[in-house]
Amino acid sequence: MDAYQPRFSRNSLNLLMAATLGLIVLFNLPQILENRAQITLPKPPPLTVNHWRTDSGAQVWFSPFMSAEQVHVHIWYRAGTQFDEAGEAYVLSGLLQPQAQQQGLAVRIDYDTDFIKIEAKLNPGSQALPNQLKQLQSLLYHPELPTEQLAQLRKQLLPSASDQLKNHLYQDRTAIDPEQLASLSRVDVQRFHHGYLHPSRAHVAIVADVPSNTAQVIAERLLPPSVHAAAMTQQGEPLTPNMAQWQTWVMMNWPALEDTTTDVDMMMTTALLQQKLGQGVQWQPGLSNSSIQLQANRELLEDLWDDKSVLTTKRQLAVQWLRQTQAPESLSQHLIELNAYGLPQDYLAKQIVRLEDFDRRRWQHILQTLLAPLMTDVASSSHN
Repeated sequence: MDAYQPRFSRNSLNLLMAATLGLIVLFNLPQILENRAQITLPKPPPLTVNHWRTDSGAQVWFSPFMSAEQVHVHIWYRAGTQFDEAGEAYVLSGLLQPQAQQQGLAVRIDYDTDFIKIEAKLNPGSQALPNQLKQLQSLLYHPELPTEQLAQLRKQLLPSASDQLKNHLYQDRTAIDPEQLASLSRVDVQRFHHGYLHPSRAHVAIVADVPSNTAQVIAERLLPPSVHAAAMTQQGEPLTPNMAQWQTWVMMNWPALEDTTTDVDMMMTTALLQQKLGQGVQWQPGLSNSSIQLQANRELLEDLWDDKSVLTTKRQLAVQWLRQTQAPESLSQHLIELNAYGLPQDYLAKQIVRLEDFDRRRWQHILQTLLAPLMTDVASSSHN
């Protein structure tokens, strides 16, 4: 007797194949959804960078850039508001900027929690460059500190939302106290200048169409040894994640930049928030802690993940990062950030790889870590 041979109609086979395919999709759905937000991104070109210390102790990064029409120089001193006592960083920056303009120097001076930042564009001509270096060195080492301008700066200080939030979040470590500022003297500013605008506390980036030995001469002429002793104060210890609120504004402290996946988490979160909430979202990296400030409905955080938005944000961040290496001015900015924050030369390439791997699981991790103070507050508010 012949063995029984089961027979299936074409419809039955189609149904069986459809059911099998459905099971395969069902079991692999989490991975499929996760991969929808992944993308292959272009890799940055390798950077040619020389590193050295000047005789005065400044840390210098130099990258040659063919066809650069100017010498782009960034000098960041570890002299921000976390190192002063009564607003010296704010006052000194405010006094130096108009003096640079009066001398006709293309110099921009700013400050933040960690640094007083000098950005200069110099003419590489054989006659102009030595004169500009002499002028800029004089500005950095022997600035005028007129009492009249000091008094004006005291009156101009108007606490912003960021100042109010930092008062609470950083326990007065970075905020300027108007009462202390009112008692700040010229001698106080001069003492701060001698100790903190010291070459041994300086990080330097130079990008220009010049050979390395010329860049070394530029750095040595700008930052010769100082006759004053350098301040020994180091940055404060990192704070645990926390949140501060003032009116409709929120600020959270995040980790410092440390060449880890957390760096991409912070940048992606900021970019996603900006895409959803606009430019009111601001992220500020720092030596001890980074911070993010936003003015928004915090309950929107749960709904930020969207595959299309994430892909768009990844592309935008990658393009933004790659552009940093394509022009001398932006490359100088990139190098000073790497130098000042202690990041490796191949940091950008590592970040691109980490950005490719950013997925829904990373976002859930962010909600439980970086955004935990805010999410906890949302949860507690919903129960009240």
